[in-house]
Amino acid sequence: MKGSASIKEIARQAGVSVATVSRVINQNGRFSKETEARVRQIIAQNNYEPNLLARSLRTSRARVVGIIMPDITNEFFSAITLELQNNLLAMGYSAIICNTQDDAAVEIKYHMMLKSQQISGLVYMAGESTEDIPMLDIPIVYIDRDPLNTMHTQEFVTIMSDSKQGGYLAAKELVQQGCRTIAMIAPRRGGTVHEERIEGYREALEEAGLQFDREPLRYTDSMSILQGSRSAERLFAEYPVTDGVFCASDTLAYGAIDWLRKSGKRVPADVKVVGYDDISASALLGLTTVRQTAEDFGGIGAETLIAMIEDKPLPTTEYTLPVMLIRRESTS
Repeated sequence: MKGSASIKEIARQAGVSVATVSRVINQNGRFSKETEARVRQIIAQNNYEPNLLARSLRTSRARVVGIIMPDITNEFFSAITLELQNNLLAMGYSAIICNTQDDAAVEIKYHMMLKSQQISGLVYMAGESTEDIPMLDIPIVYIDRDPLNTMHTQEFVTIMSDSKQGGYLAAKELVQQGCRTIAMIAPRRGGTVHEERIEGYREALEEAGLQFDREPLRYTDSMSILQGSRSAERLFAEYPVTDGVFCASDTLAYGAIDWLRKSGKRVPADVKVVGYDDISASALLGLTTVRQTAEDFGGIGAETLIAMIEDKPLPTTEYTLPVMLIRRESTS
């Protein structure tokens, strides 16, 4: 017997489900030592090849992968998703795109829907870790997201940008341009990615002999222009002498700059602003920002996911992509 029939036969002889056989073969999930011994004994008795069995579990699935993204209106996330979709299509796979609106409950609903679709793999993009997601025995790629609490398989790849370096470069630019009272605007949700940006920001301030204080940090519910504007208004109401602002996304920076100009403050003469992502409008608006490339995220993400699905070797399972500061008129 070959393919999924072999797996079904092993499950029948062992008196367990196909899912349990899958977990034993792939060494992930929960199963007792007794169950593992029984399944492995049957595999050995019938001369089944575990690697081929594992492959048959995958190849019986549709050539479809899921992409879970936090905010489809955010240009950077949309650019990564488009790059993923184009690369996947070129390799013979289609994608189901799920926009969670940065809501954990919506994410769980999408996850259950994807599970019922028998997808071959999954991409998690950004967002905060969600602990209540049940196990899936499929390859997973995490893009700018900590897999610690969302991991449901031992087969996964992480692709992160150097967020700490990005935060450091942003704050250092403000320091070098003469700012001495520097604040930061960042999303409330976002997990380790934004915490690392805050850590880099802190390191640059302390290196320059400036006091790091979480009080001027302004947390937002989303990375929208409106949230950037409202956060800037609250920030300057409490800290009117602020002369430098680091925003954790370009869209937050657009909102902050809009409020600053409406309030009569000049950018960059009175307040200097740095964003993050370098999306398309930033060059037109003269925003100094930290660049990370959607093409790299999408290209590596698609390539590594399909390699795992098709049992091809990977050079690494942890990618850290470089970032760079792009200086424009908002700081100089």
